[in-house]
Amino acid sequence: MNSTHRDVYLLIYPSPLFAAHWALWLPNDNAAKEALGKVIQVTGNVATGFEHQFKRNYDLSDTARASTLLALGHIGGEHVVMNGPEIDNIAIDTMEEKALSVEAPGPSLRSAGDVKAGRTRVNIRNCQTWLVEYVDVLIRDDILDYSAKAILDSGPKN
Repeated sequence: MNSTHRDVYLLIYPSPLFAAHWALWLPNDNAAKEALGKVIQVTGNVATGFEHQFKRNYDLSDTARASTLLALGHIGGEHVVMNGPEIDNIAIDTMEEKALSVEAPGPSLRSAGDVKAGRTRVNIRNCQTWLVEYVDVLIRDDILDYSAKAILDSGPKN
């Protein structure tokens, strides 16, 4: 389904103890509350690393997890294919190709017993840092408007 434009949202799964999970949400019919759509994300954790994941024809109401949607803007409908395999990491449209162009974060957490690490500061990379880099690519390539940066900056981190 390609319309003249597609609405794009930041999908946030909050957590009281850890960093909130961030993903990109593209609803099937441009209505934020539409339960069916596509999730573009990286999944994993800071100890073992992350991998890209595309969930197509995903129903947001299938999970009991609390979530929040923040509108990031609009993209051209030509950049999105909504149908395809339900869950994989193989790009079928421009949005997914751009997601794969941003490397999924590897392990960035060290164990307390890691003597080699010394006292150097750890740069934690997770789904939030990946999504910021992904949106930067979408902005750079004139797919998403620059105003999306301010929305990401204001998004809840936990």
